[in-house]
Formats: sequence, C-alpha cells, structure tokens
Amino acid sequence: MIEYQELYASIWKQAVQDDIDRAIKHLTDKGRWAAFDAYCLKVDEEDISIEDKRFKKIFADIKAYSKFKARKLGPRIKQLVYEEAQEWPNNKQLNVIDPEYKDLMAELEQEVKEFSETRMLGLWRRLK
Repeated sequence: MIEYQELYASIWKQAVQDDIDRAIKHLTDKGRWAAFDAYCLKVDEEDISIEDKRFKKIFADIKAYSKFKARKLGPRIKQLVYEEAQEWPNNKQLNVIDPEYKDLMAELEQEVKEFSETRMLGLWRRLK
C-alpha cells in the first residue's frame, strides 16, 4: 500500500511539473512572437526568421521572465491536477476549461508580451 501511495505521489508531482512546463513554454512562445513582431516593425528586412541567432539573448531573457511569472500558476495547477486525479480516468485537462486558470494565464500572457516588446524596443538597434 505504501508503494502505491509513493507511486501516486510521484505521478501527481510529475503531472504538476508537466503542466507548469507547458505553461512556461506557452508564455515563452507568446513573448518570443511579441518581441519578434516588435523587431519586424522597427526594421525593414525581408528574410528574417524568428530563429535568427541575433535573438538568442533576448529570447533567453523572455524564457527566464516566463518561468518567473509562471510561478503564479503553480497553486492553481496543483489544485487542478488534484481535481483531475479525483476524476481519473475520465479527466480532461481541467486547466483548459477552468475560468480562474484562463484569467490568470491571460494576465500573465499580457505581462510577458509587454516585457518582451519593451525589451526588444530597447535593444533592436544593437541587433541590426
């Protein structure tokens, strides 16, 4: 019985971490695109890719900021994963339909976008 509880605890912990990692990636992607769009508005270059090496440093900053901001989602993600576990196997990623999670994610997306645009607008001349 103890082994089952340990297994359940480690599965729960991994599910929480997976959801947090997914949120970080989502926020980072939103920030990367916001920064890239801000750069494209300032620079008249035809063939530029979001994967350009010039953006490596600023994208690392955006990822770090996204990780920092995603911590606000931690408690809600834990609660949703717990609720999903109670409904297993009929659970369907409650964070997708949870209004509190959606509102918090929208707020964080906006904060990350603003950070990314501000950061890019402060550095775009050095990236040319």
